[in-house]
Amino acid sequence: MGFLFKVLLIFAVIYMAISFLGRILFGTKRRSQASPYSRHEQQQPKEPETQEDRILDYQKKSFEKTDAIDVEFEEIKQKE
Repeated sequence: MGFLFKVLLIFAVIYMAISFLGRILFGTKRRSQASPYSRHEQQQPKEPETQEDRILDYQKKSFEKTDAIDVEFEEIKQKE
């Protein structure tokens, strides 16, 4: 059991050393996870410029939120 722990510990140390050297040599940085607050600031939609744009945005949002209703269709045959 102790041997397995030592082997895993050695692999972890080697992995961290290689990744550290890779970051130094290639200049790559680890992507930090943005907090929800900073992400919200980046994705703020711009304000509509006119009253008409605001109305259209509201109608679009209300249309997207409506639930779909299942409808049974009847086949209509044309009389010839």
